[in-house]
Amino acid sequence: RSDWPASGASSPRQMEAPRSTRGGSCPWRRLCLVALCLPLSFLGYLLQKSGLEQMVSPSAVLPEHLQEPASRPSVRDYLDVLGAACGDCLRSATSRVHRSVVAIGVAEAPPAFASYRVYYFNFAEQAAAALFHAGHSSIWWREEYFHVLPFADLALDVVVVNLAALAPASSGPTWSAILLHVLRTLRPSGFLVFAQLDQMVEPLWYALDAVPLAKILSRTRYANVFRRVDGMAPGLSACDSCGSDMYFSKAVNATCQPYTKQPFIPLDDPAFQEKVLQWKSLGEGRMRQITEQHLLETLPNGERAWTDRIKKQVPGWWKTNYISKTPVKPEWPATLTHLIMEGRVKRVLDAGAGGCTLEGMLEHQGYLRKLSPFMAFGAYDCSMLRICGERGMINFFFNWHNSLPFCRSCKFDVIFQAEGMHHDQPEHWHATLNNFDEHLACDGLMYLTDHECKEQEYHQVRSNKTGLMVRMCWRDAVSEWVKLKGYHVSGLAKMTVHKRCADGSAVSEGPHEKDENVSGHSSETSREKPEEADVSSSADGGPGSASDTLGQASAGEQLDVLAASCGHCLRSATSHAHRSVLAIGVTEVVPAFKSFRVYYFNFVEDVASAIFEAGQPSILWRREHFHILPFADLAIDIIVAGPATFSSGLAPQWSDLLPQILRILRPSGFLVFAQPADVSEQQWPAFDGIPLAKVLSKTRYANVFRRIDGMASGYPPCNECGTDMSFEKKTDATCQPYIKHPFVALDSKTFQEQILRSKNLAEGRMKHIVEEHLLEVLPNGALEWSDRIKAQVPEWWKSNYISKTPVKPEWPITFSQWIGTGKVKRVLDAGAGGCTLEAMLEHQGHASKLSPFMAFGAYDCSMLRICGERGTINFFWNWHNPLPFCKSCKFDVIFQAEGMHHDKGDDWHGTLNNFDQHLACNGVMYLTDHECQAKEYHLVRNNKTGKMIKMCWRDAVLEWAALKGYQVSGTLYMTVQKHCRL
Repeated sequence: RSDWPASGASSPRQMEAPRSTRGGSCPWRRLCLVALCLPLSFLGYLLQKSGLEQMVSPSAVLPEHLQEPASRPSVRDYLDVLGAACGDCLRSATSRVHRSVVAIGVAEAPPAFASYRVYYFNFAEQAAAALFHAGHSSIWWREEYFHVLPFADLALDVVVVNLAALAPASSGPTWSAILLHVLRTLRPSGFLVFAQLDQMVEPLWYALDAVPLAKILSRTRYANVFRRVDGMAPGLSACDSCGSDMYFSKAVNATCQPYTKQPFIPLDDPAFQEKVLQWKSLGEGRMRQITEQHLLETLPNGERAWTDRIKKQVPGWWKTNYISKTPVKPEWPATLTHLIMEGRVKRVLDAGAGGCTLEGMLEHQGYLRKLSPFMAFGAYDCSMLRICGERGMINFFFNWHNSLPFCRSCKFDVIFQAEGMHHDQPEHWHATLNNFDEHLACDGLMYLTDHECKEQEYHQVRSNKTGLMVRMCWRDAVSEWVKLKGYHVSGLAKMTVHKRCADGSAVSEGPHEKDENVSGHSSETSREKPEEADVSSSADGGPGSASDTLGQASAGEQLDVLAASCGHCLRSATSHAHRSVLAIGVTEVVPAFKSFRVYYFNFVEDVASAIFEAGQPSILWRREHFHILPFADLAIDIIVAGPATFSSGLAPQWSDLLPQILRILRPSGFLVFAQPADVSEQQWPAFDGIPLAKVLSKTRYANVFRRIDGMASGYPPCNECGTDMSFEKKTDATCQPYIKHPFVALDSKTFQEQILRSKNLAEGRMKHIVEEHLLEVLPNGALEWSDRIKAQVPEWWKSNYISKTPVKPEWPITFSQWIGTGKVKRVLDAGAGGCTLEAMLEHQGHASKLSPFMAFGAYDCSMLRICGERGTINFFWNWHNPLPFCKSCKFDVIFQAEGMHHDKGDDWHGTLNNFDQHLACNGVMYLTDHECQAKEYHLVRNNKTGKMIKMCWRDAVLEWAALKGYQVSGTLYMTVQKHCRL
């Protein structure tokens, strides 16, 4: 029909484009009309063959934006994009500047794709191999990944889907499995083209009708071609996060759409096309006309993605690397460029390509067209991949700890990796190199470069040569691996590995066996979020609920975190950024906790004493407090429930303890059940009947659970924190701690990158505190301490609680000197608040010399949350009561600042006695506060004269010290030295 409107076409050129058909023109018009009147039984057959029958309702009505009831297209309106006769038909149906194409299930390279940057995406190895060897970028997508597409939201100009390659017509994934991913990856003003099965045009519309996300599509003049709207479609909410990452664990939400702050500049806008086409090539034009606004503020609710942070933190680097019209990749050696010029290098893989700066540089220099193919994968998050999309290029998520998604015979002449190897842990070094090697051609080069290895990037590993434990960083591992392989390596900072094959053939034609890491787990485990590999979705759409997610353990699937052989197993099961661990009922010091900040929490005096004497923070929790845990909501990174937690009569009732554990676990934190291996399934903790368990999701280990990043759907937020120092509250298991915005996940790639740039984990967590996690911690506008302090004294808030270099001015330099000389080993911060003292000692390097340093005391939960955000631990305690430590647990220094003025006259001696009970002989009690104000003087009975007199707390300290025979020095800063009579 010449009068059928082309709603997606935005230029006269598109409106006037000739209509191609699968069989050319159709003079037998009546016969063509009969084709539209097929019997319902035959239509059902077609639906079954195309895999759409589950998505089509007989009574379905087309979405309003897809309806053209008076002019349903006929078969002749089909764009035969795969046909030899198509010529430039795809270009005429899109625009002159659409460039990136992902061709799903397209097994041969059609002429219509000649002017585009195309990645072929197939499910059969034979098809993927044929395309690669013909010089095309070709991905072989294996069955374990059928549920996902590895591309970022809004990153692809054109997606072509060959329906014949989808199940049940073939062995590929079902259409329903990838439809949502196709829709989310499509760039605003991009095009979705259905190839093959032109008979299925009408059913396709009905299939789209079942998907709310299809509202982003509008019809074009071709029945099988749809255009994505330029902005957000009305009636659909914005998704909170990108629909994919390198772990492929996310389930796409069909009821929301990728967020765009404002409509994109359409690619088919005539003015934009003119700007792009003035350059020597389409690739160069797209790169030079990058629209920076498309790359920033890519998440709703003020969430910041990688691009937002990098632009703010290093604006110069952002400009030169990612939005420059002439990008430069300084790590790329000139030698490799010469090899391309000479034709000696034809196939290049950029492993860890980020924003496609290398491809941009090669495009600008004119070398990209000499490569067949050039391929790229790897980025921190979707915002980084969006840079590639804005440049008209393609990059995709993949974790290089797994076998790369290429055919087994697909080999590259050069595999290039810059600035990424330092992220790997020892258990992944050889696996990563093996995965690269699997796709490196004989005589090929693996080029690896990164900054000089930092202290935290060295690890204790077992030497393959000597069997001894040695300190190595990734460069040492490369040298060791090269020797094992018989390859040649040159360079130190920039390492070039030359692959030698003995018989001139590839070393390995098949997938290599996965290396085992130190804890015996497959190297397929992702570096930062292995726990989410098996996450399932609950009926309410949130992370798994207790009924279907929190299953019972089976032998062989447990993380044996208490075993001496565990090594780094807890670190590999959590992330590089998790730091604080609360070990409840763990009765011995655990080697796997060595790199964490651990508090041991036990119920038996002897156990608590032994752990303290071993130099570890140790709390003795007495029976009168069994109903409560003294920690703030959402403040602990990892909780390990050890065997003693379940000892009948010696520990709290599990039904009382579990809700407490769940409320204090930080978003993206982990709960680990560390029970004896022979515990029967019936003894495993039961989650049934506890609504708060909805905040947990399963991981690859049956005894390890991850807390979701935000609030679970289906039940309300609590109106207040679940505890305070009175311990009178009983945790409400029918509500959940309030979270205004989902937390930045500790196991997110980007956050870990930031953390690991610091000299150690503690310093990294302190420097990358997320202020939003500390404010508005209660619902309904209720204000906590943190909200009030920031509003009233913002500079003090900044310098004391969110500063990258915290200072505790009350702490005397003398004490730091004593720590340095070893005179002071055990310190208690009584009234620690936001853990500023500990943070300062970490920054100065003194904290590591203390065994232990412990802290308690805060005004409310929001203050304790500062400690949690810094990756350390503080807990509620009322110092009017005996402190929760074993009788023999003594400290060299007890430090108290700015808290004594809160005490009343009848509390003073009780507080000092409680401190004294845990002060070592010759130890020092250091007490400081402001000068006593009039309201802080109280009428008390003088112990010497028996008369009532007005005193403040300082007078009481002098009186008490005299009674004890201790020495006091100072007035504003009071130092009490304890003398013990033998």
